Amino acid sequence: MLGAGYYKSYNYGYGLQAVNFFTDAFTYHNIEVSSDDIQDMMNSWHIERTKISQFFRFNYTLKERYLFSFVGRRDGSSIFAENKKWGFFPGVSAAWRISQEGFMKYLAFISDLKFRVGYGTAGNEGSIGNNPWKLYGTGYPFLIGSTVYPGVALSQLENPDLTWETDENFNIGWDLGLFKNRITLMTDYYIKTKKDLLSYNKLPSNSAIGRIADNVGMQRSKGWELNISSKNLVGKFTWSTDFTISTYDLNWVERNPRVALPSYVKEDDPVYAIYGWKLTGL
Repeated sequence: MLGAGYYKSYNYGYGLQAVNFFTDAFTYHNIEVSSDDIQDMMNSWHIERTKISQFFRFNYTLKERYLFSFVGRRDGSSIFAENKKWGFFPGVSAAWRISQEGFMKYLAFISDLKFRVGYGTAGNEGSIGNNPWKLYGTGYPFLIGSTVYPGVALSQLENPDLTWETDENFNIGWDLGLFKNRITLMTDYYIKTKKDLLSYNKLPSNSAIGRIADNVGMQRSKGWELNISSKNLVGKFTWSTDFTISTYDLNWVERNPRVALPSYVKEDDPVYAIYGWKLTGL
């Protein structure tokens, strides 16, 4: 399978605020009858983003027992610098349907048994906002004589090395079906690593601009999941049960080297750790 995608978002808007009307009869019409200066309460914005993707998927089955899948995706985003716009994210997975092997005929109560393993990557560009380039903004008035003029100044720096955030996923698992799949069991173990996290780095205090978009840090989550299902009654009346249990751990692997950690924070602490005072008791 081959495919391509083109995604474009375009948002713009205008705002106008006025107060102190001598009557409410106009509702939001005839805003010029406000007794305040409307000029200072106007604003507008424009946000544009484009993404282009090409992708493929190839599946291969050998003897109805060995299954292979290969995927690849190439994404380009307008929010990155010219030499960093494109990223390629591959993936591969394999499965062995053990229940199709000849020796399984001696275990007739096992209707399905499959072992599977997979590795894949994906790109993320949505967690940094819409405009991580060099920007100029309003809100910097300047005085000439006794007149105040509206001013425009550099409000954000561009990082020419800003690139895709990458998610690496590895999982391994088993599928088991018993008694014509009246009882099924699925178990998975996974590790997910987020690399080159899209965030912002603080700039020196003597800089007129406070931060710059950057790739900083790495996080890793891992855990396992177990699901057991049973069809207790089938036919006119049905009764089924499901049991699921899972674990999830998310920790830092690499912190932003420009940010000093407090003494009570460890380099590999959980991402959403809660810190508090030690209590001596009551």
